[in-house]
Amino acid sequence: MGGTGAVYMAKKLEDIVKRVAVISGSKEPLNIDTSSIKIPVKGYYAAREGADYMAGKNSKFQKSFKPENTIEMDYDHNGKRIKHGDTPVVAFAMDSDGNGRSDLFEWLFPDLY
Repeated sequence: MGGTGAVYMAKKLEDIVKRVAVISGSKEPLNIDTSSIKIPVKGYYAAREGADYMAGKNSKFQKSFKPENTIEMDYDHNGKRIKHGDTPVVAFAMDSDGNGRSDLFEWLFPDLY
């Protein structure tokens, strides 16, 4: 329930929390309306985890977080297909602009970069 819990707490503490990221979120539909959360929410998931829930466009995960706020990861930086347990490692390692800093950390903590 880590991802669902993070979104729940973001909703309850949105005057304190500035952003929330969910990595390898729940395979069950979220019972939280993320559209009512005023802070930015981003969800990272591997395309192959939980075929019915996570994978593909218009998945339940994307519907919960909105497609523009989800990052679908299929292969890691070594060209291997991502497994469920690898998703956090890959999400933290992603560096799309090659500046040596994690995209996730730059997004989560924009004031530090």
